[in-house]
Amino acid sequence: MSYFTPTDEQREVIDFKQGAALVKAPPGAGKTLVLTERIVRILSEPSDVRFRVLALTFTTRAAEEMRERIRTRVQEEWRRVSAGTFHAFALDVLSHYGDEVGFQSRNSIYERESDRLDTLERALEDVGWRASELEKGGLQEILGAISVRKRDLTAPTDVPPDETVAGVVLAEIYDAYNSRLRENNAYDFDDLLFLCHHLLATSPWTAKHYREMYRYILVDEAQDTSKAQYEILRVLCGEEHDNVMLVGDPDQYIYRFAGASSRFMGEFARDFRARTFVLTKNFRSASAIVVAANRLAEHLPDDSADALVMSASGRAPGKVEAASYPDEHHEARAVADLVSSILRDGVDPRSLHDVESPGCAAEEVCVLGRARYVLAPVVTELRQREMPFVHNTGRLEMFESAAFKFVYHGLRLLQNPADAMGRRSLLRECCGEDEEHAVGDPAEPLTALFQHVGDKGDGALGRIAGAFRSQISSPLELDELVASLRERAAALGGIEASDPEDEEELARVRSDLHVFGERWQKYREKTTRDGRTLAGLLGELALGGRSGLENDGVRVLTVHAAKGLEFKVVIIVGLNEGSFPDFRARSPQELAEERRSMYVAATRAGRELYLTRARQRTNQWGRVFLQQPSRFIGELGVRMRDR
Repeated sequence: MSYFTPTDEQREVIDFKQGAALVKAPPGAGKTLVLTERIVRILSEPSDVRFRVLALTFTTRAAEEMRERIRTRVQEEWRRVSAGTFHAFALDVLSHYGDEVGFQSRNSIYERESDRLDTLERALEDVGWRASELEKGGLQEILGAISVRKRDLTAPTDVPPDETVAGVVLAEIYDAYNSRLRENNAYDFDDLLFLCHHLLATSPWTAKHYREMYRYILVDEAQDTSKAQYEILRVLCGEEHDNVMLVGDPDQYIYRFAGASSRFMGEFARDFRARTFVLTKNFRSASAIVVAANRLAEHLPDDSADALVMSASGRAPGKVEAASYPDEHHEARAVADLVSSILRDGVDPRSLHDVESPGCAAEEVCVLGRARYVLAPVVTELRQREMPFVHNTGRLEMFESAAFKFVYHGLRLLQNPADAMGRRSLLRECCGEDEEHAVGDPAEPLTALFQHVGDKGDGALGRIAGAFRSQISSPLELDELVASLRERAAALGGIEASDPEDEEELARVRSDLHVFGERWQKYREKTTRDGRTLAGLLGELALGGRSGLENDGVRVLTVHAAKGLEFKVVIIVGLNEGSFPDFRARSPQELAEERRSMYVAATRAGRELYLTRARQRTNQWGRVFLQQPSRFIGELGVRMRDR
C-alpha cells in the first residue's frame, strides 16, 4: 500500500489519543485508511503493557483488506490486531469460553439458509405442523421472525405467548427450532451473537479478560450495527473501557431488514460520552456525482438532519446522465452498447482531470439494480454478446462443484458426526438423493456414508471419499488432511472432459479449488500450526462466504451486493417507481431506506454515473405496463432524456 497524506480532518482522527470517539464519514472519505493509520499509530507507540487491538467490520472482505493494509505498514506487529466481523469475534469468544453457556465444542454453524429451513421444517413437525400446511413463503416468514428475536436478544420465553407468525405460535416454534439445532450440535448465525452477549453479560471474568486484552476497539460501518452487536460492544466495554471508536455514515444505512439501525451511533455518543469527528471530503467521486448525491441527501427525513454534506476532493468534473428507453429490452441493449463503448474507447475525457487516463477495465464498470429482475435483461444481453461479466445478487454458496460440496460437508461431519442436516445436505447435493437414506442416520458410522457417496459418484468422488475414510481410521494433522484433499481434488480438476456438461463441472471444480486454497491460506496466516483446528477452518469457511467477484468482467450487482465497493463507471438500471423505490416501500421509513439505497448506489461511481429506465415493461404473463420515472431522478437534479 502506498502511504497517503491525511487531510487535517483525517489527522485529527488518527492522532486522537484516549477515550470514545464517533466519526461520521461520507462515501469515499477514506475512512478505512484512517482507521488503518490510527491502528498503525497505536501499535507504533511505546507501551509497558502488551495489548491487542480489536477492529470490527461489516464484511469479511473488508476485514481482510484492513488486515493486509496494516501488515504492509507494521510487519509482524499486525498479529496484534484482530480484524473481523462481529460474528467472527463472537465465534472466537464462544470457541474459548462458550462451555459456560452450553456452547458445544464439536458443533456445526448453519450459515446456509437451506440448513436452517430444513431444521425449521422438522421443528414444525415437533409442534404438530407440516410445512405444506403453511401459505407460500410461510417457512421463510417464520425463520425471519425467529432471526429478528435473536438479533433483539429476545429468548423464546420472552416472546408473548399469543404472538403468531404464518398461523404458528412463535414462542413454541422458536423453542422447537432451537431444540432441533441443539440435537444436531448446531447453531445459526444469530445464535453466535445471542450466546456471545449472554456469555459476556453473565460471566464478569470473561468480559474482563477480553476488556484487558483489547485496549483499543474500533468499529467500521457503524450505521449497520444491530442491537445484538451494539449490546455486545456495551457489555464488552463495561463501565471502565472507553477507548472505543465508531465510524459510519447514517446516510448509508440500508440493512434495516437485517436488524441494523443507525440509531446506535447516537446511542453510542450518549452512552460513551464520545467526542464527535466529521469527515467531509469524498476522494472517490467526481464533482458532478458528489453534487447529485448531496441533492438526494437533502430529501432524507428529519431524523437524518445530521446527514453529511460532502465536497469533492479532486479536480475531475465527472458526468451524470439519464436516459429512458421504450422497454426493458431496448434499455438492456443501450446499456450493453454503452459498456462496449467504454471498454473500447474509455470514459469521456471531459469527465476526467487532465492527468487521468480514459482507459477503463471491465472490472471498473458496474451495472447496478435495486432488484434481481431488473438486471435479468442486461444479463441476457451481455451473455448473447459474449461479453465477460460477473453477476452477483447476494451471498453465494461457498462451493459449486459436487467434489467440493463433498469436501465441505465431509469436514463438517468430521467435526460434528451428530449433524443430521449435514448428512442430508451431503446426500442431496453430492448424490442427488432427496429421500432419507440409511447412511444419513447420525447413528450410522461416517465410514459408511463416505463409502456410499464415493460409490454413487461413479468413481469421480472415490479418491476424496478415501481421504475421509482414512482420516477416521488414521487421523492426520489438519495441514496434512487439507493437503490430501486439495491434491485429490486437483487431480479430479485435471481430468479431460468428454462432453460440455463434464467441462462445466470440471470448471467449477477448478474454481472451487482456487477458493478453498485462498480460504485455507488466509486461515493459515492468522494461526500457528499448533493453533489450527478443524473447527477454526470451518469457521473461516462459514463466516468468509464467497464474494462472487473473483472472476474478470463487468460487474452486474444488486445495490446491497455492491455495498463497500467502488467503480470508475456505474450504470443504474430500472429507475422506475415500483422498481427503485421498490413497490413494497410504502411507509416514510421504508421510502427513506430506498432513498439511502439510491445514495449508496450513486456514490459507488468514481467518474461517470448513468441512470436508465424503461418506459414500459412486460411481466412474466405477457402483460405490458407503463412505467413512471423514479422520484430519485428528480431528487438527484438530473434531467432524463427519452431515447
